[in-house]
Amino acid sequence: NLVKISRKEWICSQGCKKKKKDAAFKDSQAVEKHILRNHPDPIYNEFVCLFAWCKMVRTSPQQILDHLGQSEKYDGHELKDQHLKYESIRAIHSGSKERYRVQRGKKEFAWYVCVPQEDSRFATNNNK
Repeated sequence: NLVKISRKEWICSQGCKKKKKDAAFKDSQAVEKHILRNHPDPIYNEFVCLFAWCKMVRTSPQQILDHLGQSEKYDGHELKDQHLKYESIRAIHSGSKERYRVQRGKKEFAWYVCVPQEDSRFATNNNK
């Protein structure tokens, strides 16, 4: 969660510190990136790059997206096609280690994990 201090200053609601003071960010997107990287979701706290059998693992899907677009000299893949980038990112469930597609919200800085409805953990037995 993020907290707005003033018109141009945001902080992390977890009380993160920089040099013994609250870590201040210049905009909401910066603090949201901080939260994704430093306070990952406990259920989906790993994201993997699947492009060309890369298997790079990070704590946020944005880091994998950045990796896919980086040049090869910085261990990236130089991908330009957005569709291919999103198809190359998967969220890993911390309990089952299953991989799920992720999608980014269009208007907000949010990521969504796409869990299929036929997943056995969420299905109900209607054949009784």
